[in-house]
Amino acid sequence: MNGNKSMKTTYCPLCGKEHQPRKVERDAATTIKDVAVTYRETVFVCEHSDEETNEYETASLTNRNLLAARDAYRERMHLLTSSEIAALRKKYGLTQAELAKVLGWGEVTVTRYETKAIQDEAHDGLLRIIRDNPMELNRFLDRNKKALGEIRFGELKNRIAQVMEEQGNAALRRQAVQSAYLPFHEPSYANGNTSFDERKFTASVNYLASHVEYLYKTRLMKMLWYADSLAYRDHGKAITGAVYRHMPMGALPVAYNELLALDGIEVKEEEQEDGSTRYLISPGNERTWEILNKDERAALDEVISKFKYFSAQNIVEHMHRERAYLETSPGEIISFEYAHHLNWD
Repeated sequence: MNGNKSMKTTYCPLCGKEHQPRKVERDAATTIKDVAVTYRETVFVCEHSDEETNEYETASLTNRNLLAARDAYRERMHLLTSSEIAALRKKYGLTQAELAKVLGWGEVTVTRYETKAIQDEAHDGLLRIIRDNPMELNRFLDRNKKALGEIRFGELKNRIAQVMEEQGNAALRRQAVQSAYLPFHEPSYANGNTSFDERKFTASVNYLASHVEYLYKTRLMKMLWYADSLAYRDHGKAITGAVYRHMPMGALPVAYNELLALDGIEVKEEEQEDGSTRYLISPGNERTWEILNKDERAALDEVISKFKYFSAQNIVEHMHRERAYLETSPGEIISFEYAHHLNWD
């Protein structure tokens, strides 16, 4: 996909002038350690150059492209990507140098893994262990306490304890969702011929939140229903596998509160003057989108295009005119067969 994002004029090394180059994103291929990989690269294009080659990269773009290629290799080889390493470090509130010290590595090792170098399997395995098990990181922290100092040691011990509590709560939320969706495990009209997929649900929420400004819970839930319904109508399968009920404000997925509390979904509570609370969904990590295929993104894009500027009340009123709402009773599961009768024109 080509991008034309607005940017400041800059010196162009091809034509020697100050102007606004065109920024292009595209698929590229390379070989790393005898493994062929494809990745997304970004280049600048000079529209004024008479040279045969009118593309160029800045130093920062070159580094970015190299990192994208190396991350593609890591994904092929089932290694943590640079952003996943950064995420696990930030989860514990560690700097790059601190994480290296805690694990007994060279001080710049983590910095290199997050910017250019590819970790070996042994280091990758250790990073995965501490990502998933805070107690293991706690053990390393105790072992290398002197490398951090008394005050910082205490701060990190507290943060690890906090992460352990958060992970325990997250596990309970996941169990609640799994329990709620157990009766709908088999593909059916209730779930859009798709068993519930937590990763695709999270990805869909983050995708919508990243493309719709001020996305609150009511509007989000309706947009998810429409996206799942469009995907089912056009391809025979919903995106998320969520099961929706007829509720006063329109379609709501089963266990919607627990769904919004899942890891990877950012929700901010906003107290209103009348004492009520609104829930603002913030954009999450773009990497979660990668699990969505092009047809699923197309359904989400179509929903965004139609409802991006609708208020919550507008989209609720639109939902209330759907056959899916008019022909079902309060609390009833909404069959995805109604997707063939969407009010979409």
